[in-house]
Amino acid sequence: MSDQLSVNSDQSGGKRLRPWRCRRGHVLGMVERVRVNGRHVDRLLLYRRAIVEGEGAVEVMAVAQGTVLDVRCSICGAVRTWVEIDS
Repeated sequence: MSDQLSVNSDQSGGKRLRPWRCRRGHVLGMVERVRVNGRHVDRLLLYRRAIVEGEGAVEVMAVAQGTVLDVRCSICGAVRTWVEIDS
């Protein structure tokens, strides 16, 4: 599934998205706030390849809920861990 997603994208169904970056600022995916069983959670739309914000098309390879260890930036090699936050 290839989509151009931005913070205020209509393609996302009107939901607010924010970039999830490596420590050097490359965008690894987008964080989406959704309601699940009456509570709000953040889920990660993880890109197949990292991008420099505003450049190129993206391919979402996974929608992550829970924890994802060792997400590696395909540009610089930096590693992050995704941990779902709910409220």
